[in-house]
This record gives sequence, C-alpha cells and structure tokens, in this order.
Amino acid sequence: MTSTTPKILIVGATGQTGSATIAALASTPNPPQILALTRSPSSPKSQALLKLFTDRHSSASTTTTSPTSSPITLIQGTPENPSPIFASHPDISALYLVTVPPGDEAQAIPLIDAAIAHKLPHIVFSSVDRGGDERSWTNPTPVPHFAAKHRVEVYLRDKTRGTPTRWTILRPAGFMDNYRAEAGVMGSVMGGLWATMPAGGRKMQLVSARDIGLFAARALIEGPGTEAEGGGGGGGG
Repeated sequence: MTSTTPKILIVGATGQTGSATIAALASTPNPPQILALTRSPSSPKSQALLKLFTDRHSSASTTTTSPTSSPITLIQGTPENPSPIFASHPDISALYLVTVPPGDEAQAIPLIDAAIAHKLPHIVFSSVDRGGDERSWTNPTPVPHFAAKHRVEVYLRDKTRGTPTRWTILRPAGFMDNYRAEAGVMGSVMGGLWATMPAGGRKMQLVSARDIGLFAARALIEGPGTEAEGGGGGGGG
C-alpha cells in the first residue's frame, strides 16, 4: 500500500451489503485500503470476513512477483461514536454507510456530522426505494424504517450543502437474498409471506446484495461526479 492508495471506510462490514461492497472493492485491479468497521474485531463474523478476503487476496497475489498485503483492515468502533475513527484515520477518502433499524438516525447522523467536520470527500448511503428517484424524496411512507432512512437522506442532502462533502444515495428494493434457504429463519419467514401474498398482477422489485455492492463500490471508487446528488438504485421493473 502506498500513501496515495484511497482509504475507504465500510460501515456494516459484516452485513449483506457491507460485505458485498468489500468483495467488489477487493476484486478491483488496484484495490483501495478498506477499513471494515466492526463493534468487535474478534467476533466470529468479523474474523470470518477478514479471513475470507485475506485468503482471496493471498491467492491472487501468488500470481505476481511482488505479493502485496491484504487490502482489508478491521477497525473497532461504532457509527454512534465516530470521533475515534477519524482521529485514527484522518485521511479517509470515502464512506459507505448502511444503517440498521430501529437505530437508523442514531447511527447515521453522528457519522455524517463527523464526516462533514473532517471534510470527507464522499459519502455513499444505502437507503431504500420509495417509488422511484423523484418520488422517494417526498415519500417517506408509513413504514417506520423507510421513514427513518428518508429523514437520513434529507439530513445528508441538507447538511452537506455548501461543504466539500459530496454524496451518493443508493435506493435498492427488496433483497432477493432474504428468500434463500441459507437465510435461515429469515428465509422461511420471507418465503411464507411470499406464498400468502394475494394475486393481483402487482410486481415486487428485488435486487441482489451482490449487485448493490457492485454499484456501491463503483460509486466509492469513481466518486459522485460533478453533481452533489446521486441517483437511486432499484431492482427489476
């Protein structure tokens, strides 16, 4: 790693979209330095994440004459208390932010404030689709965690206005990964709900966490472009 290698912070690193984003970033020809934020670096999930991508990187490095170190670093911390994160890593160039209900705002707002204070160049926020890009801005919906993510979007947009910090918002639809047998109880519950949905010609949008990771990684590497606003990403039509 050189000092010019971009340093990207991934919140929710052991979750579905966080780990998918790490996978996409790590598979690029010149991967950035990936800071995987976790509450407990020694937890089985954190260690499994580190081992998975370290093993993949080591395997890829055997084909080169000068093997490089793993691009993944586990860092302990929480989005609710971001000051130690930026104190230890003041040169973060981009941030992937995903929140978990019911604490969406408690997780997002302190991190957004700290990122702006440290003039972080780019925040990618993984939200949720609420009827398309234009309608999502004015449609929080009655669903509590949808509405919370809407408030985070508005906060991010308004607080970064006039600052060096740019943003991209991804608005995926439902996760098809939740319907797999590997999802355990969640898969059984979601499958049962699907089976009991009334027929009516309505389509349900679904997207893979892997695809969210690909788009998130692209946004993190390429940046938001010349506009402060990023578009929403959804599933199929």
